[in-house]
Amino acid sequence: MKWIASLTLFGLLALTFTTFATPPVATPSFGQTWEDTEGEVVLNYTDDDGDLATDCDVFNVVGGTVVSTSVVGGVCTVTISPDLNNDVDVTGNFTVTAGGEVSNISTFELDLIEVNDPPVIISAPPLTGQYGTSYVYHPVVEDVEGDDLTYTIISDNYFGPEAEGVFHQGDQLTWSQNFRGPVAITITFTDNGWTNGQPDPQSAEQVFTVIIQPYITHYEFDNSDPQFMVMNGWWNTYDLPEAIGGSLMYTQPGDQARVGWRVDQVVESGMYDMYAWQFPTGHDQLMARLFCYQHHYSLGIHGDCLHSEPLPHGQWVIIGRYPIDNTIPQGVTLRARPSGIVYADAVRYIKVNEWPPVDGTADDPSWYDDIPCEDCDPDSLADTDTR
Repeated sequence: MKWIASLTLFGLLALTFTTFATPPVATPSFGQTWEDTEGEVVLNYTDDDGDLATDCDVFNVVGGTVVSTSVVGGVCTVTISPDLNNDVDVTGNFTVTAGGEVSNISTFELDLIEVNDPPVIISAPPLTGQYGTSYVYHPVVEDVEGDDLTYTIISDNYFGPEAEGVFHQGDQLTWSQNFRGPVAITITFTDNGWTNGQPDPQSAEQVFTVIIQPYITHYEFDNSDPQFMVMNGWWNTYDLPEAIGGSLMYTQPGDQARVGWRVDQVVESGMYDMYAWQFPTGHDQLMARLFCYQHHYSLGIHGDCLHSEPLPHGQWVIIGRYPIDNTIPQGVTLRARPSGIVYADAVRYIKVNEWPPVDGTADDPSWYDDIPCEDCDPDSLADTDTR
């Protein structure tokens, strides 16, 4: 504030003082935030008159975008959104208004703490393939920091591809279609980046389903579908994200309990590979050592058992190949086991050929497993059986 004195003489000597407001003084201001994360900077100023700020103006911003400015109790705050992948800083100019006066122009800086950015998968995956041939995928993957990349390939099929290795731009990923489809494949690229001086690998995943020709007719039946039935005993529903449809049914060890899926009224006639969904439960010590299925098909009944050892990820596990038609009730049943919990989640039927065969090979045992049921009754298999 400035004071100006003046003298006026009208028979008396008078001394008069006139005051003038002084503008606020803006000073350099600083803030800090993580890369790609909004941050705030408090805009500093002083005012000799003691006036509080009522407004602030931000301009000439480089490296980010102003989200908002606010003045609360005389404190000016600007919120900045840094430009994507900017890991240097955001700068700009500002002025402050207080007591009706506008300050000088000063600077602000929002320091950014570097964060490792994940790689980005750009190319679209193929959607169809041919059984028994090689599958070549030319991915285009970008990493803004230029980090070295590794890749992993996993599938939800017991015979599906699994691989891992170092990935360089221009590499091609090749796997053989030595499995019966369809199969969902997950490709993951991971960098070796750092954040704030510490290792911070980031990953990008791309999931797609390969439809393998000519095996394109397939059916999936969950425990919530009409084809599923509780045939006897006590079965309880359990919600689980890894289960197909988000839930399954289970029974206690030793119960006289059985469930099944009747499929003949739904699927078209044909020769089918039958799969069951198996996943890591997190309670493997409670699971039965064998899950035993009875297949009811057009030529009889046959039993197959799966070991319940933990798998690295959810998988469709093939159980057998059987002809299905609508002449008699057909499908698959699952029984309780004495050694642990048995769960019923979902089954998948994939058509691999017509039935009966048009070339007269119906008696060829390679078409199906025709072992009489009494020789492989799941109820007579000990839990130590290695089938």
